[in-house]
Amino acid sequence: MRLSLPFRLGKRARGLDDRSGAAAVEFAIVAPVIIMLYLGGVDLTLAITCNQKVMHATNVVADLVAQSVKLTSDEISGFFVAADAVLQPYSAQPFAIRVSVLTIEADGGAKVAWSSSRGLTKRQIGSRMTLPAGLTTQEQKSLIIAESNYSYAPLTGFVVTKSIGLTGQVYARPRGRTAITCANC
Repeated sequence: MRLSLPFRLGKRARGLDDRSGAAAVEFAIVAPVIIMLYLGGVDLTLAITCNQKVMHATNVVADLVAQSVKLTSDEISGFFVAADAVLQPYSAQPFAIRVSVLTIEADGGAKVAWSSSRGLTKRQIGSRMTLPAGLTTQEQKSLIIAESNYSYAPLTGFVVTKSIGLTGQVYARPRGRTAITCANC
């Protein structure tokens, strides 16, 4: 028995209408893109959270110094340990921080009165710094600057493969009227 030509063409046309495997093929094409977007989103979210923690830890150190009048290097080391606690659950190992007290000059410039750091170089005592406009007032005699660096390693390393350098810089005013001093800093 021989099938007619229209019947054979109809059978082939019905094969083109069969979409039973189309969803699987589409998923196989889209799945890698979705996975990359998800992993990239995870890394981005964790990096943003870590950056917020770095800024908060830097602010904590500046605030603790601002509340003090006379400090020692041991007390400042304790402030750095407190900053490490703020970073949790992120590792404190790649966290470097420096805190300096600046003396405001009559011309609006600033000189470093003292500096203490962990993982960063200390600022030279007496070195001049340029401050952002509008940061100081006439009656203000000193200013605190806390700076930090953190090397964030992405969790998955799939989308972002290298470490990301996160930095923080916070200015604070002393709470009291007297200059903040630091013995053996």
